[in-house]
Amino acid sequence: FGLNSLFVGINQSKGICDAAMSFDLDTIPANAIIKSARFYIYPMNRVGAKIEKFGEWNLSMLNQESFSEVTDFDEVENASTKGVMGRAIQSSNLTQGIWNHWSFSRHECKLLQEEILNKKAVFRIDGPKTLPDGEDSQMMQFDIGYGQFGGGIHYRPILDIKYTLENKKIKLPASTLSTSCRDKTDDTL
Repeated sequence: FGLNSLFVGINQSKGICDAAMSFDLDTIPANAIIKSARFYIYPMNRVGAKIEKFGEWNLSMLNQESFSEVTDFDEVENASTKGVMGRAIQSSNLTQGIWNHWSFSRHECKLLQEEILNKKAVFRIDGPKTLPDGEDSQMMQFDIGYGQFGGGIHYRPILDIKYTLENKKIKLPASTLSTSCRDKTDDTL
């Protein structure tokens, strides 16, 4: 997350905008089993999204080996993905000031679980890539960054992960074996 807002969509003057973000996973144990995950996003401004029922916003988990620089548009745009997470959020559901989320399926949770070994997960949010004739913008603003326009208000994207740990079997050797009978106890070492 950076100094500026996350803009996603298309605009005649700015072109196509994608948002890329990474989350550190180094606090999650290597033997964790991810049970559920949700990625939350907060639409800050709908001014640039002018067409109510046009376009959708998708969340993709990027293959980290398929790009080297997160600030290079072409690399991020063309990076291979491990999968698209959850269901697309339709334009009509992106209401300013209301949190939206993508819920991960069981398969998508396993993909996220694989990223624990990399100690981070990198995501891309894609919006519409083309505009209908006569329209000039279908761009959403998420977050407001840490920079001069942040004003101390932060609505950062959130990756909410629920996990459990693999069961461990503990074998303890016996130090004393005893047999109890009515009339005596027999201790064997």
